[in-house]
Amino acid sequence: SATPEDLKAQFDFLISLRDKLSETHDAILDLRRVRSDLDDLRARAKDVDGADKLIERCKALAKTLTDIEEALYQTKNRSNQDPLNFPIRLNNELSALAGVVGTGSFRPTDQAEAVREEVTKEIDEQLEKYRNAISVDLPAIEAMAQDVRVPALRPRKSAGETSGR
Repeated sequence: SATPEDLKAQFDFLISLRDKLSETHDAILDLRRVRSDLDDLRARAKDVDGADKLIERCKALAKTLTDIEEALYQTKNRSNQDPLNFPIRLNNELSALAGVVGTGSFRPTDQAEAVREEVTKEIDEQLEKYRNAISVDLPAIEAMAQDVRVPALRPRKSAGETSGR
């Protein structure tokens, strides 16, 4: 009984969820790489005189990135039981919504639209924190590393680019 307009609305809704999930997962992959780079930089700086502030700044940025990741993704899931033991995060909320809306041939409900808007807003807030950390804090850390002559981080794409899996 679904009209072509209903199916188009469902399709567009699901594509928007897919795109937001892809953006979220790309950011998670990138922030994990940056956090690993920060760990490497801290290890290289630990024996360098005058690198204490650099090491502390690396720790602070790594903590910020971890907080962002944990808001977006449940990092404690290791077994089939873990989703029952640990709360779902934003990416899973959006993914679950896709499962609900994708069942059957129906236009998304007003409630589904409201959930999408709410969860997308929360994801966008975390992604903005991520972009700020990458565009402000990371260059400052790289400059500090140069000042104390610690080899810099490996080249990276600019914030917002896809990680290119």
